[in-house]
Amino acid sequence: MILRAFSSGCSALTGLEAIANGVPAFKPPESKNAATTIAWMAGILATFFVGLTMPWALFVFAVVILGGLRCVSLLIYGEKRQKVDHPSHKLADLRLRLNAIVSRAQREQQRKLAE
Repeated sequence: MILRAFSSGCSALTGLEAIANGVPAFKPPESKNAATTIAWMAGILATFFVGLTMPWALFVFAVVILGGLRCVSLLIYGEKRQKVDHPSHKLADLRLRLNAIVSRAQREQQRKLAE
């Protein structure tokens, strides 16, 4: 996984290098257009990074910090829970609730198919 991340980073740097080397090929003003292209490339890279990192971070947050197995069992069996007001707790809670709903629906569908 580390080598994969390293190779992806190298590819991104190669793209930036290609833009830097190709500045004369841009329409006038060359430097401004090249800078805009690099900014777009950096924005896309940041979007990919956040899009791939946030689901993982929410999963780790839910399982490790909130005690995800306990949260899942509370959702499934409906025991009383403490109220949490922090937005990150609410996001993790929503994710776990949706996961419980989907898994219930899948179990029901599998049960109906088995009959």
